[in-house]
Amino acid sequence: MERKLVYNAIRTPDGKVLESWSRHDYNVYQDANGKKYMIDGGLSYHRRSNNGDEVELCVYSDEPFEKVRQFASRAGYGKPNSKDYGVFRRTTYQNMSDEYVANAIRFLKDLEQGMNALHPEGGSSVAIEIGLLEKEVEYRKEHNIIIKEN
Repeated sequence: MERKLVYNAIRTPDGKVLESWSRHDYNVYQDANGKKYMIDGGLSYHRRSNNGDEVELCVYSDEPFEKVRQFASRAGYGKPNSKDYGVFRRTTYQNMSDEYVANAIRFLKDLEQGMNALHPEGGSSVAIEIGLLEKEVEYRKEHNIIIKEN
C-alpha cells in the first residue's frame, strides 16, 4: 500500500496542537515563548514552521494500524434526519459505527469507479482510504469490536 498522510499536526512548546486537514488549511499560532508556529497542507502534504522546538505528530497509513485507526478520520455533517444533522464533525475510524464504516466503503468504491472511468491510470488516494477502512473492518473482527449507531 502506498504511504498516505492520515494526520497532519505539530505540538508547540506550550502544548498547543496545530492540525491541518485540507490542502489550504493554514493555521498559525503564537506560542507562549513568543515564536510563531504554522502548519499547512492538510493530508496532501505537510508544510510547517521550523523553529526546531515543535514536536511532529504526523501519522501515516503505513504505521501500525492500532495507531492509524486513532487518527485516520472522515468528516461530515451527520446523518440526515438525526438531531444534530448539519453540525460539522470529524470522526476517527476507531469511533465510527459499523454502519458508518460500511457506508463509507460503499461510497468510496462508487467514487473510485467514477474516477477510474475518467482517469483509467488510477493510483488515487481513494483506493488507499478504502484499504484502510477495510483494515478497520478486519481489525474489529479480530478484536470482537462492534460499534452500533447511537
